[in-house]
Amino acid sequence: MLAAGLLLPFLPMLPAQVLLQNLCFDAAQLALAFDAPAPDTLRRPLRLRPRRILRFVVAFGLLNAVADLTTFAMLTWVVPEAAGAGGEEAFHTGWFVENLLTQALIMLLLRPGRRPAVPLRVAAGALADRGTNLDLSPA
Repeated sequence: MLAAGLLLPFLPMLPAQVLLQNLCFDAAQLALAFDAPAPDTLRRPLRLRPRRILRFVVAFGLLNAVADLTTFAMLTWVVPEAAGAGGEEAFHTGWFVENLLTQALIMLLLRPGRRPAVPLRVAAGALADRGTNLDLSPA
């Protein structure tokens, strides 16, 4: 977001889109309450390993940054007028959709070791559906 904000003559995503995106993602995350942990996790206390967590956060953050920069480059290439005034709406829409789809995927990928519960899969699917169809609805 920072790179896009510095390189484009307009905001990569409108403030209302950021708020709507956060609202949609937060609503979808309510399904995490219905996802039970694996039985072997409950047998003994979990030992936190800060180095592993830090390594995961850095690796996942870099992967997310690469995905966002790739999306930024593709939107700039696919929507050539995105650098001018005419393609702002298309760029906003593309960035919004990509971010919601990425967040829906993250909800499923961060579930370690086993398949996510049905409510979590439904919530991620609904988030992806809203992400792709919300911009098609009338203003």
